[in-house]
Amino acid sequence: MIRYIFQRLLGLLPVLLGITLLIFVLLRLIPGDPAVALMGERATPAQLDAFREQMGLNEPLPLQYLSFLGNLLRLDFGYSIVTGIPIVAEIGRRWAASFELATAALLFAIVVGIPAGVIAAVRKDKWVDNLAMTGSLIGVSMPVYWLGLLLIYLFAVNLGWLPPSGRLGISVGSNFQTFTGLYVLDAILQLNFTALIDVLAHLVLPAIALGTIPLAIVARLTRSAMLEVLSQDYIRTARAKGLLERWVVLKHALKNALLPVITIIGLQFGALLSSAILTEIIFSWPGIGSWVYKGILERDYPVVQGGVFFVSVTFVLINLLVDISYALFDPRIQYK
Repeated sequence: MIRYIFQRLLGLLPVLLGITLLIFVLLRLIPGDPAVALMGERATPAQLDAFREQMGLNEPLPLQYLSFLGNLLRLDFGYSIVTGIPIVAEIGRRWAASFELATAALLFAIVVGIPAGVIAAVRKDKWVDNLAMTGSLIGVSMPVYWLGLLLIYLFAVNLGWLPPSGRLGISVGSNFQTFTGLYVLDAILQLNFTALIDVLAHLVLPAIALGTIPLAIVARLTRSAMLEVLSQDYIRTARAKGLLERWVVLKHALKNALLPVITIIGLQFGALLSSAILTEIIFSWPGIGSWVYKGILERDYPVVQGGVFFVSVTFVLINLLVDISYALFDPRIQYK
């Protein structure tokens, strides 16, 4: 197992190198000059040249790329061109918000998607199956930005049940201290139930908006895997022995159908961390996605490079953890 993990980590090096090159090249292809974007069109040529000299933007692109790689090896992402704040500090603060949102969205997808897929498989071709699959088709086809605005209009504006945006209410936030950056965990550790309720209320709408597509994917894959397993001989044998149908479905069928579901869950979690930009923008969620989007608009190269690289590393590491977890759920799999 350890040797396999080491080999996989070595295999990630060219992937990460390709990611850095892709980030660097695509970012430079975006129209606009970061010096002009920051200092304004009224800045004199001398001021613009001085700014480019200070930020190293006047060097040849190969030297800029080598400098970027050298800083990454030292875990130095530099400073924001706009704010001057270290990129590492911003990532540490905003990663927790994105992680909390992605985790809540994934939990929503798992808690609803897996039971929906199991019920649809057990009740194949019945109205429950048709309803679940129609709902999943709508969910996977629904744009996140449209669903987010619809949820805000319905539950925040019309009904007034939930807050429309933000991560914490102003009145609660003035008396709330965060240690880990994960507001739900911090509220639980402090036994601050007022803050916990407020944090969860702010988390509901963005989590539903972000988790709808993974929910649909998990439900459809669970149904497909369950149908395949339920047709196996050992399932018929278990039923012939007189076992309860519920025990057959949950103990024998679901356990063996989880392997492809675990794969897609891991991939979806990485995708949620990297594709939550629209959700974070709509709900004013202070995560990495909205931060990188703002950096793109402002031509803030260090922000975009650091944010995208961090998300990419997180995604490939999650894929590695998913591969390793196979052995925990399927003892037939052995890594050499």
